[in-house]
Order: sequence, then C-alpha cells, then structure tokens
Amino acid sequence: MLARLALFTIAILSFLTAQVPGAYTGTWSSAANGGGGKLMLTFDAEALSSASFSLQGQDVKTKPISIKKDGDSVEFVFEYTLDGNVLRSKMQGTASPLGVKGKYKSTTADGTTPVDEGTWEVTLKP
Repeated sequence: MLARLALFTIAILSFLTAQVPGAYTGTWSSAANGGGGKLMLTFDAEALSSASFSLQGQDVKTKPISIKKDGDSVEFVFEYTLDGNVLRSKMQGTASPLGVKGKYKSTTADGTTPVDEGTWEVTLKP
C-alpha cells in the first residue's frame, strides 16, 4: 500500500510539474560542438510566453512559436536571429518533480538545414 501511495505521489508531482506556469532556468548543451549556456523559459497556463538563452556570453531573445503538452511531455518551438540568419529550435522534454529536461534540434527557419542539436534542462525558479 505504501509503495502504491509513493508511486501515485510521484505521478501526481510529475503531472503538476508539466502543467505549472512560471519561470524556469537551466542550461543547454550542444552535442555538435560542445558549446552551451544558460536557458530561461517562462510558461503561462497554455503557452510558452518567453524564451531566451545565452550563447558565447550574449543573451539571445527568441519569439515563441508553439507549444504542445501531453501528460508529462512538452514540445515547444521558438525562432531567433543569429548573425542575420533566422533560426528555429524545437525543444522536446519530459517533466519530473525536479523540472523539465530533454533534447533540442535547431534548423534554419524553413527547416531545411540542420544547425545544431543537443540537450537542455530547466527547473522552476522559487
């Protein structure tokens, strides 16, 4: 009975984490070139309201495009401009009681040319 209660509690916490609006901070890491930096995401009840990341010490602002939630899974897309090029990142992740983590793929805005891929992880700011 205690084991079932513990599993139920973990399941509920995972569900709540995937649904909790707020500001999340963490890191991203490129599998392609070993780079990485900070990642800041803000979710409201139904959308990714803002996203930014650091690249070589500079903050990069983005334009949120879409978000999909399914249980403890989340997928969102945002666009940004680097060196005059419009790029798009698709972030897929899984929520846990500690935050959200997953993988990303970045391409040109039209999706035809891969640019980067790697992992990311964020936790809800207190």
